[in-house]
Amino acid sequence: TSQGIVVLAAGGNQNVGESSEFEEYPAWLEPGVEPWDWTCDLVEQGCKLGVAAVDDADVKWTSSNYHPEFFISAPGANGIIGALPLALDDYGDWSGTSFATAFASGTAALIRAQHPDWPLPSMIPEDIVEEIKKVIADSADLIHISSDCTPEPSCEGLLGEGRVNAGAAALIGAGDINADGAIGIVDLLALLAEWGPCLGVCRPDLDAAGFVTITDFLTLLSNWG
Repeated sequence: TSQGIVVLAAGGNQNVGESSEFEEYPAWLEPGVEPWDWTCDLVEQGCKLGVAAVDDADVKWTSSNYHPEFFISAPGANGIIGALPLALDDYGDWSGTSFATAFASGTAALIRAQHPDWPLPSMIPEDIVEEIKKVIADSADLIHISSDCTPEPSCEGLLGEGRVNAGAAALIGAGDINADGAIGIVDLLALLAEWGPCLGVCRPDLDAAGFVTITDFLTLLSNWG
């Protein structure tokens, strides 16, 4: 993170939660907590690493771990196709938080690719990480709360900020400034409010030029809807 790189970690596949003695590292790491007493200068969600797995009904995958410190959830069951170990010429249907982490990491890469000029002179590397993870969290879909996070009565608050939505996350870079899944008048007003120099991480600065100008205005209009 000190180099501007988003770090995520698979939550683990033992169907256990915070109350269990089993802990999957580094997904369960909390700043200032053993085993490594690490620190994090980002906002709270930017410090979280863990990724949980959900199925195609947006319900926690049966074996996915769950934890209040997890950052996000992503597809990890029922039709995830991947290369088979020790069979490089074949593929198979897999399940696991490793696959969910790949979806979340890919979403982070899509967001980062929209801003090749980062870091700007006014930014520090941690700004990049914080904004990318905020985009992922803001654009995530709220998911159905399943009831199988035993012994907890539900999975509320244990599967991160929601299920990643890569399309919605990428749309933020096209002008969806308020991350509501559409580009409209609210986004236009937010862009106009930042007209001119826009330092640091600045969503209305769609071309990452350090200024909100007519170029950003036209980009937003071209993606309207």
